[in-house]
Amino acid sequence: MIFQELEPDRIKDYESLECFRLNDNYPRLVKNVGTSQYTDGVRIDKEFHNTFNPPNTDFYVKRGTARPIKILFNNKIFKAEYRYENQKDNAIELQSIRFRKELKEEFKKVFPNPIGEFVIQIGIDLNHFIFSYTSNSIIDDEEEEYPEGASAYKTHKARERNNQVINKAKERFKRNSEGRLFCEVCGFDFFEVYGERGEAFIEGHHNKFVSEMAEGEKTKIEDISMLCSNCHRMIHKKPKINVKQLADLVKEKKKQI
Repeated sequence: MIFQELEPDRIKDYESLECFRLNDNYPRLVKNVGTSQYTDGVRIDKEFHNTFNPPNTDFYVKRGTARPIKILFNNKIFKAEYRYENQKDNAIELQSIRFRKELKEEFKKVFPNPIGEFVIQIGIDLNHFIFSYTSNSIIDDEEEEYPEGASAYKTHKARERNNQVINKAKERFKRNSEGRLFCEVCGFDFFEVYGERGEAFIEGHHNKFVSEMAEGEKTKIEDISMLCSNCHRMIHKKPKINVKQLADLVKEKKKQI
């Protein structure tokens, strides 16, 4: 899970942070970013209803009611509510997390365009949710772990990137590769493997690392490489290497097989 660097004035005390320890007993729900996050909230997939709103527990909210929850997103804690929507047709079951103004504005800041994914996970209990994302951030050099104890939170410094340049780079890449998007290091094609679910999916890598960029420096389309998730992580793993170096490593490894 990737968060931006935590700042003391954003999370005021250890007890607040402690409530957002990831609970591995619950599954993670991956959602596509959409305009509803700017105006309303996020609908919960039906298979997660009993997970996030379990009947016969203190957390259960019946149809037409809601319970207050807190959400950790972008290193800030927001108030929200988990709602069991009161549909006139009893056969229709809708449950959602409704955002307040502050969280809607934060989504617009993190996702200027309704593109990408975010993950919903449970913290210490069903009144504490964690929203994490990776698609708009690029990992920088430094990482920290805290607090001490059996579990630790890992954070990375990150800088927001402009989605537009990545989208334009994808369009140019497709024009030059007969409409395909594939990893420039290993050749992995998400559409080829996953079908429609993987269509148009690839990660845009900024060839110039954040730590090497001057303040206000602009990224050009030719500065973006197309990478699968694994190769993208391998490039940012310390010590960092560039796309050509990783491609040469993969090529050499394949010769040995």
